[in-house]
Amino acid sequence: MRKTVLYSILIVFSCISAKAQFVEDAVRMANSNEPISSRAAGLGISYSGIADDYSALYYNPAGLSLLPKNEFSIGLELLRTSATSDFMGNSSSIGSSFVSLSHLGMAFPFKTKIGIAAIAIGYNFEHSYDNTFQFEGFNPNSSIVQSLINETSDLEQNLAYQASLADKAANGTLHTPINGNVQQAGFITERGGIHNFSVGGSLSLSESFAVGLTLARKWGTYHYARKYDESDKNNVYTVWDSVNFSTSDFTSLALNEYLDQEFSGVNGTIGLQGRFSDAFRFGVTIKTPTFYHISEVSSSSITAKFDNGFVGVPKYPGNANSYDYQNSYDIITPFIFGFGFSYHTGGFTVSTAAEYNDMSQLQFSNAQLEIISMNNDILRTLTGSVTYGLGAEFELPNTPVIVRASYTGVSSPYANTAIDGSNQYFGAGCGIYVAPNARLDFAGRYSTYSQTRSNYAAAGSFVDYKFSPLQISAQLTYRY
Repeated sequence: MRKTVLYSILIVFSCISAKAQFVEDAVRMANSNEPISSRAAGLGISYSGIADDYSALYYNPAGLSLLPKNEFSIGLELLRTSATSDFMGNSSSIGSSFVSLSHLGMAFPFKTKIGIAAIAIGYNFEHSYDNTFQFEGFNPNSSIVQSLINETSDLEQNLAYQASLADKAANGTLHTPINGNVQQAGFITERGGIHNFSVGGSLSLSESFAVGLTLARKWGTYHYARKYDESDKNNVYTVWDSVNFSTSDFTSLALNEYLDQEFSGVNGTIGLQGRFSDAFRFGVTIKTPTFYHISEVSSSSITAKFDNGFVGVPKYPGNANSYDYQNSYDIITPFIFGFGFSYHTGGFTVSTAAEYNDMSQLQFSNAQLEIISMNNDILRTLTGSVTYGLGAEFELPNTPVIVRASYTGVSSPYANTAIDGSNQYFGAGCGIYVAPNARLDFAGRYSTYSQTRSNYAAAGSFVDYKFSPLQISAQLTYRY
């Protein structure tokens, strides 16, 4: 299997080379649920301490039995992503926007001999991968060619050799004279996300205690595309040595890489909720591992140009336009344990919640040996991550308006403290009763976080990124 080496755990997100899996592939699948509804977005993870409408199906299903009537809920979300890169002293920014259906579902409470029970069913867009970023700068230290020559010993599929960017030395190993002083640029897009269809229910065992269960079927896609260019901007490489290949008249190269994944999985959530008078609520949740099956198709192609007019293009198998690969494997995510608490008095509610997700328990399975061996990398590089938050909701007196605000923090899942994998989210929103049984909710959720990615396995090509996603959502809730 052709595989780019993840050479340092100081790389938070390494570049994704075609037909390569990394620890980050598993981390991407193990992220906790993002806000489902606008109300939950305004309250952040602290909504788990309240859990008294349709969104409880995803946060704590035990709260569904708090519904006084049938409920219909639908929402839309706008995701605006902004990314700023810092590469070799050069800064580059780009942004993109995406609109999606955030959720659609219904909940139905009914009376039992014990108390209130409820069932709920719905769809939600659980997680978005949509992102766009770019970089450009002059690199005096290294070239991607140094990485390409080490990707495979099969010369029929070695991109550098096939494009005449490398040749065999006297000892039979590949070598290249292109080792730096090149202009580098990349344009990367990520698309796709996780969809979730869930059914669940809640049962009150007494006036102060309820249990709930949710079963979820998940599916989705992840698409990665990178257009990478490298050129001899300063005309350092001017002579073609056809004998020893000690130097080259290299002009430029263009590398295109694509990765398309399709996946599906199942998991469940068990919830408990205690209610003490009308003021206090306390909830506990256990989310089972999600068992994902992933199928992927990847491709890579390269074109190299030289000063004498020669163009190096690989002889792809079967007259194709790229090297194409197929692969499949499973990922098993960890258990997630959570709790929430809320206090209500008058028109004011304050809530808090936390979740623990032991990322070191992530596993690859039913895969080739090279992928299974990354389970050891997971144990060495990942640790437990805690998501925690505080939120408040206030009903403005003598108005149909409710205002909300929250803070949510996520600790880094990386065991090495030098890696900044933490995150913070700030949420705010409001609800407006347009009728006694109908409410419109709006929310905004903002975060800023940094990542360091490497363009290739050879040292000397780090890019620092600052991402600033903004989520704006709207929701209609109707009770009847």
